[in-house]
Amino acid sequence: MLIFGDPHAGTVLMQADPRVGLELPLRMVVWRRDGATHIGYEEPEGLDEAYDLAGLEETLVRMGGLLAQLAAEATMVRAA
Repeated sequence: MLIFGDPHAGTVLMQADPRVGLELPLRMVVWRRDGATHIGYEEPEGLDEAYDLAGLEETLVRMGGLLAQLAAEATMVRAA
């Protein structure tokens, strides 16, 4: 389990709707099975549907982009 947080971004989201604190900080689960690395995480972009985060969609997209980038880098096969 990896935990990612940005106090500035998280504070802005929680000021808009304190309930979103249940989803923060962002979490990512990483495991290996059958010689492959797997990563699971919830897309933050969907949080605006569950919580009152109107106007903060750009923040959620940036958070989602960070998780996607980290997942891509972690699962990239490197040539020796």
